[in-house]
Amino acid sequence: MKKIVSFFQLIRWPNIVLLAVCQLFGFLILKYNYQFSIDYKTIFLVITTCFSASAGYIINDFFDTKIDFINKPSHLIFVDTVFKRREILVIYYFFVFISQLFASFISIKIFIIVLIINSLLWIYSYQLKTRFLVGNLLVAFLAATSVYFPALLYAKTNRLLFIYALFAFFTHFLREIIKDIEDSKGDLAVNAKTIPLVLGKRNTKNLVLSLILVFGFFNMVLYFYAGFEVIKYLCLIINLYLAYVYFRLYKADTQKDFNIISTHFKLILSIGILSMPFGVLG
Repeated sequence: MKKIVSFFQLIRWPNIVLLAVCQLFGFLILKYNYQFSIDYKTIFLVITTCFSASAGYIINDFFDTKIDFINKPSHLIFVDTVFKRREILVIYYFFVFISQLFASFISIKIFIIVLIINSLLWIYSYQLKTRFLVGNLLVAFLAATSVYFPALLYAKTNRLLFIYALFAFFTHFLREIIKDIEDSKGDLAVNAKTIPLVLGKRNTKNLVLSLILVFGFFNMVLYFYAGFEVIKYLCLIINLYLAYVYFRLYKADTQKDFNIISTHFKLILSIGILSMPFGVLG
C-alpha cells in the first residue's frame, strides 16, 4: 500500500490531473471555434502527454536524490528508500514507452514531437536543470507547449490558446526561478549554476520582482487588446494576485517563504487553467 501511495506522489498526480484538465479545456475551445468532433486522437493525446509528463517527474527525482536529501530532509525521498533505483528506471521507461505508443496511434508528427519532449525532459533532469537560465526556459517552454498541444494536433492556429500558452510560460518561468532560490542549498552542494547561485539570492529576488511587473504589464496589454472577455477578467484577477505575491516576495527571506510563493504561482496557474472553459463564451 505504501508503494502505491508513493507511486502517485512520485508522478505528482495533482499536476498530472491539472495537465489533463488543461488539455481537455483546450480541445473544448478548439471544438467551439472550428466545429469539429472530438475523436479518439483527443483522448490519446491527453494520455500521451500525461504519461510523458509523469516520466519527466520520475527521471527528475532519479537524478535529484542528493539535492532532495539536502533541500527536503523532512520529506519522503522515493529513490533508494521506497523504490530501488532500478525500479525507478523500469517505471520511467514504461511511462516513456506508453507515451510514445499512444503518440504513434495519433500521427508521425505527434510521435516525433513527443519523442523530442521525452528526450528534452531526460536531458533537463540529467544536466540542464543545473545550468544557468537554460533549464528554467526549457521547463517554461514545455509547459507552454503542453497547453498549445491541442492546436498542434489539429493543425489549427488559435489566438486564445496561444494567449493561455504564453500565460503558462510566464507563470512556470517565474515559479522555476523561485524554486531555484528555495533549493539553493542543495544546488550548491552539486556545484550547480542556477540563477541564484550565479547572480546571488538578492539579485535573483529583484529579478523576479521585475519580471512580475513585466508579467503584470503584459496582462494589462491583454486586457485592452486580447478581444476575449474571459481574458479581461482573468487579467484583472491575476494582477491582483500578482500584487499580493509581489508584496510577499519583497519580504521573503527563508526557504519556507519561497516555498509559499512557489505555491502561489501554482495557484495562479490553476486559476488560469480553470478559466479556460469560459473562453468559449468569447
